[in-house]
This record gives sequence, C-alpha cells and structure tokens, in this order.
Amino acid sequence: MSDFDLGLQRIVEGQGLPIALAGLTIVFTALLLITLFITLLPRILAMVARRFPETVHHAPRRVETPREDPAAVAAAVWAYTRTRA
Repeated sequence: MSDFDLGLQRIVEGQGLPIALAGLTIVFTALLLITLFITLLPRILAMVARRFPETVHHAPRRVETPREDPAAVAAAVWAYTRTRA
C-alpha cells in the first residue's frame, strides 16, 4: 500500500500523532493565509483603485415630484376606512 494511507488503521498502529500534527499544520497554515489576505486587502484595493479609478457616470437628473398634502392623505384614509366599516 501507499505510504500516504490515511485510515483508522494507521492511527491504531501508533501513527496518530504525525497525522494529527500534519492536520494541525495544514489548518494553521490555511488560517494564517486567510488572515494575511484579509489584512492586506485594503492595501490591495487602494492600489487597484489608483490603477483603475472610478468613472463618473452621467445619470439623468431626477424630476422633483410634488409633495403630497398630509391633509389630503388623511382625508383619503378616513374616507377609505369609513367605506370599509
């Protein structure tokens, strides 16, 4: 069989500690790389922003809609509730 046989038999044979240490090393390394990436992400994004600045998009102007009269809204709600009751 292969030397990299990772089954319960190797743990029973007394090789559990090297397998556990290998697993701990792999997980610790992965977590370390994730932490470094998250730490360096603002710097990376700042460099990308300098290289590719945001463009100004010309959007159509918003048309101002007339404000609703609160008294008219209250009267409409009152009339609606009177017809429903």
